[in-house]
Amino acid sequence: MNDKNKSAAAGIGALLQKPHFGGNTAGAMPPDPAIPTRIIATLDEVVAYVDNPRQTQNPMFDEIKESIRNRGLDHAPNVTRKNPADPYMIKDGGNTRLQILRELWEETGDEKFYRLNLMFHPWKNQLDMLIGHAVENELRGGMLFIERALHAKKIKQEIEESENISLSTNAFAKRLTAEGWSMNDSNLGQMLYAEETLFPVIPEAFWSGIGRDAVKKIRKLLDSCRTYWESVAQPEEGDFDGIWKAVFQRLDGDGFDVETAEYQLCGEMAQKLDGPVLSVTAQVQAIGGGRKDNLTRPTHLVIEPPTEPERKPTPPTKGASANKPETAVQRGTEQKTQEAGSDETSVGVQSTFASPPENVRATEEAGGVPPIASVPFQPNMDGPSIDEILGFRKYGLGEIPAGTPLLYRLYPQDDTLTLQERAANAAYQYAKTFQLESALVNLCGQPGRHIGFDVLPRGITQMDAQGAHWATLHVYANILSFDRHNKLINDWAAMNGGEFNIDDFVEVMTLITVARSTMMGILARDENNKAYGQLWECLCELEAVSGVLLTRTLEESARFDDEPNPAFSSTQSNGGA
Repeated sequence: MNDKNKSAAAGIGALLQKPHFGGNTAGAMPPDPAIPTRIIATLDEVVAYVDNPRQTQNPMFDEIKESIRNRGLDHAPNVTRKNPADPYMIKDGGNTRLQILRELWEETGDEKFYRLNLMFHPWKNQLDMLIGHAVENELRGGMLFIERALHAKKIKQEIEESENISLSTNAFAKRLTAEGWSMNDSNLGQMLYAEETLFPVIPEAFWSGIGRDAVKKIRKLLDSCRTYWESVAQPEEGDFDGIWKAVFQRLDGDGFDVETAEYQLCGEMAQKLDGPVLSVTAQVQAIGGGRKDNLTRPTHLVIEPPTEPERKPTPPTKGASANKPETAVQRGTEQKTQEAGSDETSVGVQSTFASPPENVRATEEAGGVPPIASVPFQPNMDGPSIDEILGFRKYGLGEIPAGTPLLYRLYPQDDTLTLQERAANAAYQYAKTFQLESALVNLCGQPGRHIGFDVLPRGITQMDAQGAHWATLHVYANILSFDRHNKLINDWAAMNGGEFNIDDFVEVMTLITVARSTMMGILARDENNKAYGQLWECLCELEAVSGVLLTRTLEESARFDDEPNPAFSSTQSNGGA
């Protein structure tokens, strides 16, 4: 190239470096370049893109800033603008770099952070800007799920308004992919659902980072709960949207947990339906597992315990003792039967335990030993391991598969007072069934080693099956106490006028196991047996709470309670009791 051509090229290059090079007429703004062109601009002439999808600070902000401080700006952002009178605007990524340059200019005063060599691109349209920033931020990573969702909604609105059309989720996903932002309709559907339905209710949870997986679980939970509510609730009991939104708003914030939301939402529905939360939870989880039939309102247990058939005296068999002393339980049962027969208006507390078969009963009353199987029990070594049976050992708590029947898996994360309240409520429901509620004392919020309640030696007039239920509650109530055995014996004696009868005591303690086994057997035969099912739920809840508190340590108490509970300071040294 000769000197003349070099001079001409230099002149053209100099023109291209100017912000406006199309000439200038008096009172007219020179047009912007019609093709991508390198320009020189200052920080004062460049602004960030107002619809940038990233609304939180880039997690790599500090690292990028130090790189630009030490090396300078290796990759200058692209800019554009709609009108020549407007400032230049970041076109498709670079808002973080622009903010860093402003900070470095203020900190150092170095001209290299103020005067920038940028690439100008002619303005195309708003959709091009929205898509460009989405793609750039997607490639760089670090965008929150809600940032992507909000930006997708803006793009959808832009397309529908500018083209006067309505896009389905599937059609919108295809359009986004064609424009350059690769998207499938499943992910896009979760984004739009989050933005439209959940974000107005739990914004802080989204800004704290919950993502697609949590949204998917929440959506399934709300669909299951809505199905249940609309199947069993009456119109005057309220709309489901009002219920779930109130619950979620209370839980909104950093650390939003879907399983906690499930428990509280089921609890809110149970309260409005005036029934036990475990019944609601079980049915909601069944819906989530694909079962939508036989949905019923939760009802508190109000049953007439099944009566034993009338026994006919059995003559003693040969070799039996004719003078075998009767136990206090037998005396009480006979006395109550006589009283009920003499006064038709009186109703005694009757046993809820299944009667033994006639041949076994006759053998027992005759003083003999009922026949038992002679084949020793052989464990099935080829069966599932205990780790497979107990899902929380095979899986982490956050990885339990959907449908795993562990209704109490959240209890270890509850504070002590919440656990005590759960136990006290379950104990009351159980006690009320057998007219024992007057014996209960609520201890929630009080110091000491307890699970929220105690059972006093009162409210019982006959030491029959009702005594077994009293003893059942007593065992759970004092399971944390170091002196639980003495307290049980003393309370038992107090109900018997200060006397302790070992025969009566042993029989009633044995009936505790009979009660639990009977409930389990009936439910194994008929899972829809509401009466025994709700009793079983109460026992399981008492067992779960007591088990969690038995194994709680002072460190855990400090983590979950407002103040560490000193009752747990010696849990490990005392074998968890």
